[in-house]
Amino acid sequence: MAIMLAGLALAAAGVAEGMGEIAPHLSAATGPGQRFAAIAAGAYLPGDSRWSRDLFLTDCLDLPATTMARVQPPARQAAFAKTCRTVAQAAVATIPTNSAAWLVLTASSLGHPVAFRASLLASARTAPDVHWLAERRSALAAAHPDLLDDTSNAAWRRDLAALTGSYPGLDVLAARYTHDATQREAIIAVVEATPPDRQRAFLDRVRNLSGRAP
Repeated sequence: MAIMLAGLALAAAGVAEGMGEIAPHLSAATGPGQRFAAIAAGAYLPGDSRWSRDLFLTDCLDLPATTMARVQPPARQAAFAKTCRTVAQAAVATIPTNSAAWLVLTASSLGHPVAFRASLLASARTAPDVHWLAERRSALAAAHPDLLDDTSNAAWRRDLAALTGSYPGLDVLAARYTHDATQREAIIAVVEATPPDRQRAFLDRVRNLSGRAP
């Protein structure tokens, strides 16, 4: 009887762990609205694997930018942020170099300038040259300049510089230069430090976005 009960307990634990691992995969087939609601309700949590956690953290970064999320009641937005923050805190406690988790903590610390800057810098230190993270970090920093100090402002400029290292990154910079005048001075400074071919590529992209012939 004891062996049977132990076996049932292990089987139940295995099922629970398995559901945690496949939950992110299953969620990919649902719409953003359903995923947002599930995270806010605590009904969708990642398993223990890095893969499962990364999919969850990606939702934490992507979903708040959607129109659907922006029209949610404040209480539901707060519940979503709380769940994401809890998972991100557990992730960095396990793997302190998890830059995406640090970025989730940054995004959930808008009301706390010291925590915002600390998490932003931790994300930058752990993945300084990963372009998709540099893109998101720099966008978050540019959207909240009042939360930056000299150190985090320098990190923002380093992220902009990292984006000059690829043509997709230049696309991002050109779009920001065209649509956000507050970033133009910093973007010009980092582009001017690149080789001439990169500068020409950037100018071509700005001209195309502005509707002017090269």
